[in-house]
Amino acid sequence: MARVTWVAVAVAVAVIWACAVSSTCAAEPRRFYGSEVCGKDWNETEWREKTAKFSTRLRRAPADKCQETMCHRSGQLSRVGCGHAFSSSWLSPILDNTTTVIYNKPRKCGSTTVQGKLREYYARLGFINGDFLDKDVIWRARSRPGTVVQDVSGRHSPEFMAKTTKFWGWHLEFSEQMREEYLAIRGNKRVFLMSSNRPPMGQVVSSFFEVKKHVLDVPSEVTLDKLIHYISNAPGKNNNYAYHVGDSSVYGFNCSRLTESPELTAAKRAEIEKFVKRYDWIFDADQVSQDFVSFNQIFELCPFIHPEGNLRKRSHLYNAVLSKEQLTGPEVRQAVDDHMCLDTLLYEEMAKRREFLLQLYSGAYRFPGC
Repeated sequence: MARVTWVAVAVAVAVIWACAVSSTCAAEPRRFYGSEVCGKDWNETEWREKTAKFSTRLRRAPADKCQETMCHRSGQLSRVGCGHAFSSSWLSPILDNTTTVIYNKPRKCGSTTVQGKLREYYARLGFINGDFLDKDVIWRARSRPGTVVQDVSGRHSPEFMAKTTKFWGWHLEFSEQMREEYLAIRGNKRVFLMSSNRPPMGQVVSSFFEVKKHVLDVPSEVTLDKLIHYISNAPGKNNNYAYHVGDSSVYGFNCSRLTESPELTAAKRAEIEKFVKRYDWIFDADQVSQDFVSFNQIFELCPFIHPEGNLRKRSHLYNAVLSKEQLTGPEVRQAVDDHMCLDTLLYEEMAKRREFLLQLYSGAYRFPGC
């Protein structure tokens, strides 16, 4: 069985390499799904249970050109996402070498686990991984417009890197402005954008300890008062919202404005709801392993991304400094309520988006008009 699996991997790499050095793959899309790469094994329940950790195949919705068209018109999903959900001719965006996958890694959202798995997976298949999309591509394109394939330093130009790198992931701070700039540099919209989601309280506490990780043995540096101060001010206050949206002004946002104005709350929620439509897939930081099982199923990955390895629990490190009762106590909860209002709205809308995407890709959601 192992020999069959690695033969499949060899076939996958050969197909990917052939596409990388030839323009024919873009002209004649080739389906690259698990049942075709892994052969009969994909259809054997025992093999799937042992290898991919799920027993039944996910039955994607039948190909439907009308649904694909209405999906794109709705603005609910990228063209790449709509193509995967409703077309029989599109390649899986996770494996198609003409599509770039971007993981906008938010701070402390189970994102090291996700980014590490994806990077390892693409390296295993021979794809090009990138680290600094914002610095190496967007910043360099701004400072050196119109560069040729290689600049005088011998490094690849932003245009070349944007078009040949399959996976970008790390702290991208991928604001909407940067997204548009990247699309302009890359030259098309075959981009599959992902992120992760985590409740504000766990996220900001983890962020605090990440900032303080070098002084955990200094009691005066890691106190309950300092945690509350971190939550109440920059860079803790509304930090996930600031990161996703690329707007540092929200560090000074007065959350009492939302509690005093239902109209402003509704307007902010609508703004965030529109923003999160940029994401074609969202991992739940508290269900990373489960979400990778769904990821394998929905995008019919073969070889699979190993689903084990949930968000690393570091609570034992935190509890050695501050007790669980302190970290989850009323003072911290009140600080989160008072100062993380935009992060809370973002978390709620990201959670809704994640559920919508799961329904859409599994064929449970149908767009009106067909």
